[in-house]
Amino acid sequence: GIPGSAPITSLIATEPPLAVRDGIVWRYDEPARQWQHAKTRAVSGTIRGGIAQGGRTWLLVGNARDGATADRLEVLGIGDAARIPDPPPLPTPLVSARGAVLGSVLYLAGIDARGAAHWWSLDLAVAPSPWKILSPWAPNARGVSAVVAIDASLVLTAPNSDGTADEIWRWTAAEGWRLKVTLAGNVVEGAARAVGQAHTLFLVRLPADATAGARLQLFTFHTVAAAIARQGAAQPGDATLGAGWRNGLVWLDGTGSLLTAEIQGNKLLLRPLDWVMITLYFAFIGGIGWYCYRQEKKQSAAAFFVGNRSIPFWAAGISLYASNSSSIGYIATTAK
Repeated sequence: GIPGSAPITSLIATEPPLAVRDGIVWRYDEPARQWQHAKTRAVSGTIRGGIAQGGRTWLLVGNARDGATADRLEVLGIGDAARIPDPPPLPTPLVSARGAVLGSVLYLAGIDARGAAHWWSLDLAVAPSPWKILSPWAPNARGVSAVVAIDASLVLTAPNSDGTADEIWRWTAAEGWRLKVTLAGNVVEGAARAVGQAHTLFLVRLPADATAGARLQLFTFHTVAAAIARQGAAQPGDATLGAGWRNGLVWLDGTGSLLTAEIQGNKLLLRPLDWVMITLYFAFIGGIGWYCYRQEKKQSAAAFFVGNRSIPFWAAGISLYASNSSSIGYIATTAK
């Protein structure tokens, strides 16, 4: 476990993942199977979350007195990253902020203290670069649970108007925001990850009913078909934070333990009917080849070259004329 008694306040989707407890960033050491203190440069405030891409990580930082508000990004200073300058302050402090990097551009979504939605971009290839104000997915929102970059688009999840379920929005530079589907519950904060080139994996908290308490369900969303699919069966329990890890997710459950789940491909073995169809296919192809071979054996050289002398005079004349014309044209062309 992670040393300390305070609750874990952030999970950051790096490889391996990072966790924040007591304002300290911890990195999971897979070979040692334990959490170790990440030696980073000092953070000037309270860490509210993080955005990771490749070997780079930006921490969402705010002042302790401002609750959950973040007003700046600070580079997670590990190794060479300690020399990278921090981005400019956020245009507006955000209560709920999630972001992702697409290409060389960092995108940030969130809401302010009045509930107004914000969507900004920052060009990482140009330093210093100001924040660019973009049109948000909606004028107002209850929050943002996840933002994921996949292919040439970004997928955002945010609670619907009554907060009972999360909507999936997709953004592209050409089309802007498009509302795709509504999930069966609320996405656990940060529990989303791109899987492959067209799928996004979510951990969803299903609504409790009279017969069952809190339950968690994995869903995949296909960005092209705008279809969702359940992955496995719903499991009892709850979760407060999540992040992408490997080919799946890691999350903090209601007891404070960290759990993981990964998408695995199934091996589809051939069944007896499959073997019968394959055998029939090759037998059919072989039969066609044998029939053509037998027919060819019955033909003579004369039949092959002059068509059993059954070709009409006009067809033979056209063929000879076309052949002579092609030869003359070729000779004239090569002589130049």
